[in-house]
Amino acid sequence: MAETIAIEKELDSALKMPEQVNVSINTRRNIQWKIFNAIRYVLPYPRKIVNYLGIKSALLAHNPKHKFFPFKLGVEASSRCNLKCPLCPRTANTARPTGDMDYEPYTKLIDTMAPYLFQVRFHNLGEPTLNPRLPDMITYAHRKGMYTNFHTNGHYLTEKLASDLIDSGLDEVNIALDGLSEDVYRKYRVNGSAERVKKGISDFCRIKKEKKSRSPRINIQFLVMSHNEHEIPELHDFAAAAGVDWVFLKPVNIMIGVDTGNKEYLPSNSKYSRYNTENETIELSKKYKCTITFSEVIVNWDGSISLCACDDPESGIIKGNVFKDGIKKVLSEEEFVKARAKSLKMGYDMCRYCIDAKCSV
Repeated sequence: MAETIAIEKELDSALKMPEQVNVSINTRRNIQWKIFNAIRYVLPYPRKIVNYLGIKSALLAHNPKHKFFPFKLGVEASSRCNLKCPLCPRTANTARPTGDMDYEPYTKLIDTMAPYLFQVRFHNLGEPTLNPRLPDMITYAHRKGMYTNFHTNGHYLTEKLASDLIDSGLDEVNIALDGLSEDVYRKYRVNGSAERVKKGISDFCRIKKEKKSRSPRINIQFLVMSHNEHEIPELHDFAAAAGVDWVFLKPVNIMIGVDTGNKEYLPSNSKYSRYNTENETIELSKKYKCTITFSEVIVNWDGSISLCACDDPESGIIKGNVFKDGIKKVLSEEEFVKARAKSLKMGYDMCRYCIDAKCSV
């Protein structure tokens, strides 16, 4: 016990805000962050470790019929969104029902999955901060011993919400900022405001510092596109001044949304692209296997299941409803096992241009 306290104190000192923002995940500070969270969310839970090793062994054996449970849970806190980003599946599917996940069925889901979960993320195809009970949802998962995070477009990060999120025990937040000037930002984040997001980021970092809290880790995610890549240096300057922990430069997926296949979004710097566009066709420059259905289950706001963020729950790939049938029953059905096997081989049409699959299994 004394050794654990000593390690936490040492990490507490090491995890103070850096003078300059980090731009790489392969840093000493990131390793320290992982060790710190392993102490909190992994080592105390041997049952979770056994389940995790079972998942890994099933992956190595290419066995979709395994009896283990995903160690990550995607919770769609809300399917509503205030923006109309042209390369977002949410924008393309205007017929999809919208709503916020209710708190009571959410807590029952967490109670069922708690023995297996390392992490809960609270986003899918909507803006999670539109759910007024988001801080309560995070608090519940945090108290159950799970790493918590979510992705947001940042428009509703008021000072009160920022304070509530810090108090909830939130571990990490990724805030989308795809442009520093209004003209550049609004070219993709339609109906949005760069200044509003930047103020929310700065306020969040300030309040975190005032509370002397080491969490959440506050990241900026920047989708690199042709119209905004020139603002990357300015992005780093802003992030450092605001006190952001990390900046992630993410390649854009041009094969989803209402503007599917538009090469004009691709940046001139090829290191920020995952596509080979030398010929008339658009192809992935490198292909991997997808392991998402082994490691994570995504539950939408209404209890339906999605294979991944690109899978429309109305497509019928996964039938059943977690809130009505129970998560264990849905995951044990033959159709889910078949879907897991097919997705591992990137067998769905939506898999052809996926830039998020990274496993070489």
